[in-house]
Amino acid sequence: MIARCLLLIVLPVIGWLATFSPWQPFMQFSDKLRHIAAFFVLGGLIWQSWPAVPVHRRLLLMVALGLGLELVQTLTPTREFHLDDLAASVMGAIVFEGLRETYRRIHTLLTSSPSR
Repeated sequence: MIARCLLLIVLPVIGWLATFSPWQPFMQFSDKLRHIAAFFVLGGLIWQSWPAVPVHRRLLLMVALGLGLELVQTLTPTREFHLDDLAASVMGAIVFEGLRETYRRIHTLLTSSPSR
């Protein structure tokens, strides 16, 4: 429930920053790192909001979100579509899912009782 509420706040903020805002937070970091970080956070919130949704569907949703943001940027006078931005966004979602799955496997190994 909390994750869904946060998603309702974070998603419009990221959308606004990606399309209309002249102010870009964390300017000292590469644009691609900001894409990766934003979609890492979005991936986590989406997973927390709907954990039963299969990974491939969550990743497909993240690709659609990234593509949507890039397409909306083509409608603004100050932004443009960049395929490398889309790739960085998708990479953020993939990194989240990869780390989540790695944690799950390690946790399972450490908490399962040995079968003898």
